[in-house]
Amino acid sequence: MLVGLLAMLAACDQAPDHCTEPDQTIYSCEPVPAGQGTCAGGPRWTPYNNDGVRQDDTQLSYPDMCSAHVPECSAFYQDSRRTFQCFGGRWGELL
Repeated sequence: MLVGLLAMLAACDQAPDHCTEPDQTIYSCEPVPAGQGTCAGGPRWTPYNNDGVRQDDTQLSYPDMCSAHVPECSAFYQDSRRTFQCFGGRWGELL
């Protein structure tokens, strides 16, 4: 019985799976021609280690409601990537 209890405690003590950071920003859509309501470039974001502001794909534009996963995991949800969404021509982080 003690062995079973120890096995259960060991299983509960294991950390949940953590997210895997992508090598680059991943988008839920294809780039579109620049225009009203599009987001110019990928989202501008600051890594949690404060390693300066980053922005990928500055030469491209993305449509309204496009999502972007940047190459960093969320500080709020261990198993999630940081995600941004284009809305009204601006990127905003989804928390």
